[in-house]
Amino acid sequence: MQVKKAFRSLGWIFLILGLLLDLLGVLALPDGGLMFALPYFFLIPGIAFTLIGGLMIFLARFFKK
Repeated sequence: MQVKKAFRSLGWIFLILGLLLDLLGVLALPDGGLMFALPYFFLIPGIAFTLIGGLMIFLARFFKK
């Protein structure tokens, strides 16, 4: 039960942080396209956090109650 709760809560935290970083990355995009490294600074960790969070929430289903 503890592992399931930990995976689920950490998964949601990672998912929310990842989505916020993705949003910051999209908002940091300049009008002329990717000219600066700032969007990559937000987008790459944001995508990684979102994938890890989603995977943790998905794997939380398979732990026993």
